[in-house]
Amino acid sequence: MRPAILYVDLLGVRSRWHSGGLEAAQVAFDALESVLLQALELRGTGGIIGGGIESDAAALVCEDVIPAIELGRDLFRGAFLGPTEDGHARLWLRGAVVPFATPGATREEVSLSGRFPGISKIVYHDSLLEAISVERAGFKGMRLLVSKPLVTQRVRNHFRMYFGKRWFWPFRKLDYSSYPGRIGEGFWDVLWMASTEQLDEFNRCMANRLRWSAQDSEEVIQAAATQIVFNEFNAMTGAMVNRARTRGQPAAS
Repeated sequence: MRPAILYVDLLGVRSRWHSGGLEAAQVAFDALESVLLQALELRGTGGIIGGGIESDAAALVCEDVIPAIELGRDLFRGAFLGPTEDGHARLWLRGAVVPFATPGATREEVSLSGRFPGISKIVYHDSLLEAISVERAGFKGMRLLVSKPLVTQRVRNHFRMYFGKRWFWPFRKLDYSSYPGRIGEGFWDVLWMASTEQLDEFNRCMANRLRWSAQDSEEVIQAAATQIVFNEFNAMTGAMVNRARTRGQPAAS
């Protein structure tokens, strides 16, 4: 097993506060908590060591990378398909899955100085700090990145699925989405929308979200970046399906 930490951040909180004040921001915080609880209920707590949620972010430590990716995928899907017409409740997430080196607390509170007993500082575990740094590296869109060393053959086999009678692995270095700085060499995208059952629903929701976001200059950037990921994923799987159909046709007489 490879312990891993899933870190997910809620995007657009500043914009929500500007447009609707503290009430709008709190709506978003509550919505994030709700979709996290739904993902936990769907997946169960098996494999989750600990972690928590704090305002606009969540960090979950898992005993293995597989439940970490599964939880992240379920969380992204639940948030994406949730309430969308209300701009204050519409969620855009960004996250990362990185190795968790040493079991234990993700952070601790320590005294800043003996002379000021009422003042303390929060010290983050190296793995949580790494996950936060990756998430804040500057990539756009509703994307979940995973550290490449975590994606072993065992992990690939667990998540593989059929498209056009061929295996598809939802871990990719995308051609048309940015990987700023050092994350370009060390991370792949987890294509959380990869599904043979819900793909049409995800695509309809993506089209609606892109349209609804047009009135918000910050949100439309995230929506457009997410649409690019969808387009590349659909191009990859669409080509696989088309090749399978062509090969299944009888030769022309």
